[in-house]
Amino acid sequence: SATLDLEHPICVKSCPQNSSTQHRCFAGSQDTEVFVDDDAPESFHLVQDYETYHVAGRYCFPRSPSVQQQLRLKFDWSQQVLLFGFSQVSTAWAVLLASGMLAMFFGCIFLLYFERMGQFIIEFSVVLAVSLPVLT
Repeated sequence: SATLDLEHPICVKSCPQNSSTQHRCFAGSQDTEVFVDDDAPESFHLVQDYETYHVAGRYCFPRSPSVQQQLRLKFDWSQQVLLFGFSQVSTAWAVLLASGMLAMFFGCIFLLYFERMGQFIIEFSVVLAVSLPVLT
């Protein structure tokens, strides 16, 4: 299972689709094959990629539940809502669109109903407000 290093993120051209590739990541104090990049003062080593997908056109989000759990443990509730909640929008756009359309449809029905029945509802409520105290 992959271990995330959230203290030293890297930029990639595209999100890894599987574990067939590697990326250079910060080595820290690990005892691994380390090399120094001429442009960067820190030491890096090759790390096996894991399957990810795009989130918000900017982040690579892990598909593996065990790696996602590492993210959940690292972030507080509001950060989790932003990362995990909004990451679902890209896969659930059809459901969100359908629910928005239904909400608009039923909202229009509601407004038409009260336009037609508004006078009756007001009169009926007044009759009830006057007659119920008399009946009890």
